[in-house]
Amino acid sequence: MPDDIAGCDADAPETVSEPEAPDVHHQAYVAGYEVWLRFSVPATTFNGQSNGDHEAVKLPQRAEVDVHCIRTTVNVVEEPPSTAYREDVPYYLVTHDGHTGYVDPLWVYFTDDPSEVPEVLDYDDDTGTVADHGNVPELAECPAD
Repeated sequence: MPDDIAGCDADAPETVSEPEAPDVHHQAYVAGYEVWLRFSVPATTFNGQSNGDHEAVKLPQRAEVDVHCIRTTVNVVEEPPSTAYREDVPYYLVTHDGHTGYVDPLWVYFTDDPSEVPEVLDYDDDTGTVADHGNVPELAECPAD
C-alpha cells in the first residue's frame, strides 16, 4: 500500500477524455427522468445501436447545464424486408458540474430562470417529440474532434 496519493495514481486506470467545449454558453436545464451525459457519441449507429459502450454519467433531475454547440450523428435504420434509410441524430455538447459531454436534446429546456422549467415536458408519444424547449438559441455545429 503506497504511503501517498502519488503512489496510488501510478496504478490508476486511464481516465476518460472529455470533449473540448467551444467558448459558447447557453443556460438550460434537463427536464427528463433519466438523462445521461455521454463523453463520446458514435459517428454512425445502426438501428440506434453502436459498437461498444460509451462512458457516461447520469445527470440529476432538473440539472443546470451550459450548452455549447450541436453534434449531428447518423443513424442507419434498417426495416425488414428491404427498407433502409439514414436519419440525422442531434446531441448537445454541454457542461455540468465540471464534466463536458453530449446529451439528448429531447429533454433540454432553455431558460435563464429555473422557475420557468416545466415540471414535465409535453412529450408526444406518436411523434416522439417535445413541442416546447423554451427559448432555443441558434446553435453551431460542434468542431471536429
